[in-house]
Amino acid sequence: MVRPAHIDSMPPIDIVDDGLTDAEIAARVAEWLDDLKAAAPLELPVSAAEELAAARRDGDL
Repeated sequence: MVRPAHIDSMPPIDIVDDGLTDAEIAARVAEWLDDLKAAAPLELPVSAAEELAAARRDGDL
């Protein structure tokens, strides 16, 4: 069961200071997306639904 959150508690804050500006982060993300678009598509021999059915059948879930 889930415990109720305290109304007065402060939410956690995750801060990662990598030293990059927002513009540098945006440029890296844009470069990463361009790399993904340029990559050759990957075709898998089975679908996710088939893998899920096999996992259920094999008792892995």
